[in-house]
Amino acid sequence: MQNHKNFSFCLTFSDYLLGQYKVSMVRLLDPPQEYVVRDINRDWSDTLFDSLSCDNTEIVTILPCMVDPSILSDVDQFDCEKLAEYPIFSLGGNHLRVAVKNYLDTGATNLNPDALIDLYVGLPVSDARRLANKHNIKTQTKKADFIDEVKQARRLIYETCGITVEEDPPATLPIGFRKKFLYEIGQSLSHSVCILYLLRSAPVYEHLELTAHNLSIHIIF
Repeated sequence: MQNHKNFSFCLTFSDYLLGQYKVSMVRLLDPPQEYVVRDINRDWSDTLFDSLSCDNTEIVTILPCMVDPSILSDVDQFDCEKLAEYPIFSLGGNHLRVAVKNYLDTGATNLNPDALIDLYVGLPVSDARRLANKHNIKTQTKKADFIDEVKQARRLIYETCGITVEEDPPATLPIGFRKKFLYEIGQSLSHSVCILYLLRSAPVYEHLELTAHNLSIHIIF
């Protein structure tokens, strides 16, 4: 029997919010893999790259970002005067961040790289991913898609069961998985989503139908 971890949810992000700051996007780092909610779509980052060629371009998107927790994990220990010294990675807006860096690497001078960020510290990983997902839901450009949710569901199952992708997949879903998954992707319990969960030994797929009142599992060969 799997020894599933208990789920915990933070009620608000405000306890982890340091404030809003203006920083250069050049200094923003890639998020650690465990914080990533979707892979970079190169076609979309290229589209954003092309849009930056307009004269006197300003970055208007406010990005959710986080101080590297290995350096700072407690809000009370934050020193505003040392802001420039803290390593900061972006939780959301990574397509824009990649496009801006690539564009500036061409030597372009029409783009002001400064952007407003909501800066957080000490967010639990799952809550940081939820924040990134909520940013993606609100965006008017590149929204999260079905494949993004597939990957997040698969990772969350493995994480919750305390196993790695090199191990055999769990025979059953973690207790409370549906609530945890919908919470992490920033959706309410009324949200319906179908997930194709790719198991380690392809081409077997596990079909998870998540609705407000029903959770069924089907194996498709």
